[in-house]
Amino acid sequence: MELIDTENADLLLEAYRSHHEQNHDALIRKFPGVEESLDRLESAGIKVAVVTSKRRLSVEMAVKYFPGLRNVVDRFVTLEDTTEHKPHPEPLLRGLRLLGSIPKERAAYVGDSPFDVEAAKAAGLTSVAVSWGAFSESALRAAKPDHLVPDIRSAVDVLLTL
Repeated sequence: MELIDTENADLLLEAYRSHHEQNHDALIRKFPGVEESLDRLESAGIKVAVVTSKRRLSVEMAVKYFPGLRNVVDRFVTLEDTTEHKPHPEPLLRGLRLLGSIPKERAAYVGDSPFDVEAAKAAGLTSVAVSWGAFSESALRAAKPDHLVPDIRSAVDVLLTL
């Protein structure tokens, strides 16, 4: 039995992308504590790369909605920037290279999925799982992250100890 409708996959993907682009601004929301947490990272001189499985267009839409991200995020790595994708380490390693000479032992990847934890481990980075995303805390715990935190403030606390 075939679980993926390969015949209509491209059509379904295009429908999803179209819906996302049309409804992005109406649906996007700030997580509590994000601005203050990003300010803490900036004040501490922490370099930040966002590594996402989203397309560059989606990232540009988010940055337009939250222009302060440009003040804190030094680099973005999107779906189009690598041939391999998470949980493969390539996107994370590209982000680390873009930031300059940061040793892996002083770098971390913060993510909200077991795939993010797996990618961080494969890249040799500290993994920080956040439990406010789509995955349950138990699913994240099963991935065995180095740190599991409930909110962005706690994630920043971890990052400032590296």
